[in-house]
Formats: sequence, C-alpha cells, structure tokens
Amino acid sequence: MNEILVDKISNYSSALERLKESLGDVENRLYLDATIKRFELTFETARKALKKFLYLDGYECVSPRDCLKKGYQAAYIEDESIWITMLLDRNRTAHIYDEQEAASICRKIRDDYYPVLIKLRRTLEEKVTQL
Repeated sequence: MNEILVDKISNYSSALERLKESLGDVENRLYLDATIKRFELTFETARKALKKFLYLDGYECVSPRDCLKKGYQAAYIEDESIWITMLLDRNRTAHIYDEQEAASICRKIRDDYYPVLIKLRRTLEEKVTQL
C-alpha cells in the first residue's frame, strides 16, 4: 500500500511542478490558459491523493467536498474554507469565458492556492514516512 501512496504523491508533485511553471503573467492569455488547466489537474491529483490517505485512515469520501471536509477533520488540511473556495473556483474554471474572471482566479491560484497545495504535499510526504 505504501507504493500506492508514494505514487499518488509523485503524481501530485509532478502536477505541482507543472503548475509552478505556469504561474507567470496573469495578463498573458497563454499563461492564463495554462495556469487554469494546470490548476485543474493539480487540484484533482491533490484530491485523489487525499482521498487515498483518508481511506487508509478509515474515512470514506462520497464527494470532493466531503473529501475536503474529512481532510480537515483528519488534520491533513488546516484551513477548510480555502479548500472549499478552491473547489468552487476549480468548478468555475470548467465554464469560464470571461477573461477578467479567469485572471482573478489565476491570481488566487498564484497567491493563495499554490502555497496551500504545497503545504498538503508536505503533509502527505510526512504521513507516508510514518507508515
């Protein structure tokens, strides 16, 4: 099982690194599009990794929101509200057509979400070494 967790963390780390590469000028359409797509991928790999860790801790997630709430209860994430906001923004990015709204979300990804995503990776890495 440890190999599965390490694989989940590896996938998540790769997605984070790719997201980091795209965190450039939010006024540039290319960076804007790349950041949004890479954020979607990174968020999904984070959620799936979290779900696997929670499962091993005896939690069953029935939805992405439920997974985040249980991740907070199990102390994998510290700030439930930013994760819920991140989930809402992730859902909005699938149907975003307004460039100003996209730029606003990209600024949040760069300034607010990326540090939180990095923190979850550290938490998961620490947890896997304890198993």
